[in-house]
Amino acid sequence: MEGWQRTKTDYKEVVFIFSVSFTVLTLLGMIIDLGLRLFFNTYLSLISILAPSLILASLITVFRRHIARLIIKTATYFMNSVDSTNMNKDKVIDLEDDYEEELLEVIDGSEYMYIVWSLISEVTKNVLGKNYSVAIIVTEDGYPIGYYPLDILAMTDGEFEEISLPDNKLVRVIIDEENNRAIIVLSSRSLMELVRAAKNDTEEEGQSIAVKSLSSLRLLYLVTKEIYQAANPSAPNEIVAYISYKTLRRLIEGGIIRVEKTLENKLPFEPTETRLRILKQVEEEESLLSENKNSRR
Repeated sequence: MEGWQRTKTDYKEVVFIFSVSFTVLTLLGMIIDLGLRLFFNTYLSLISILAPSLILASLITVFRRHIARLIIKTATYFMNSVDSTNMNKDKVIDLEDDYEEELLEVIDGSEYMYIVWSLISEVTKNVLGKNYSVAIIVTEDGYPIGYYPLDILAMTDGEFEEISLPDNKLVRVIIDEENNRAIIVLSSRSLMELVRAAKNDTEEEGQSIAVKSLSSLRLLYLVTKEIYQAANPSAPNEIVAYISYKTLRRLIEGGIIRVEKTLENKLPFEPTETRLRILKQVEEEESLLSENKNSRR
């Protein structure tokens, strides 16, 4: 942990750490001695138990802050490793294999394609801060199989054929600054994940998406990150994550996306250390904003 604060020596802390360390190490030595007596018919002398305990307890007391720092760094490393593993597992979208008929129906012009396009357009506008025309291209096995809206066909055949998506990616974003356009390339399974969310929506208007699964929320978060990263390729991941988290929070508060609180609290989907820093930053911003509003009254 960088920036560990130096403090004056607290002798009560020193005595406590030494006492606990010495007691635990002495008990450990006695347990080892008991094991030797039971299984090997030998034993440790009292001095061979107390001397190492005294030396180790003294070292632990002297280097207690460094040891604590090492423990925290080690714990953080393993927590981040677990988070990364879980995030990689959740990138696999769980859809049944026989979804081709539903996919063709959606691509051929169902209302749900429009709803997904409308949602991604809102995300793009909120992330980039200005109006881009948004086009969605759907791919299967890396090759384009569908698009929305239809005027994307105004692209030349060569341009259209060059837009692909690697098999291991769920989304790719291309920012076309010359034409003020954002092209969102989705795998067919990514599209269907969002379509299923739209179909789960019970609102009559059907202009918002009710996110009811962790995989759908992760996908929306990934789309948001990819949009910002495409427009700001040199931005560090923590900034990308911060902007993406605030964007989704804004869309949730505005009713564009409806998410249960238990799911919303999973955001942002980042390693623990990064996630906690972002949450703390947003919390401080909201607290300061609340204080400013109260002071104006």
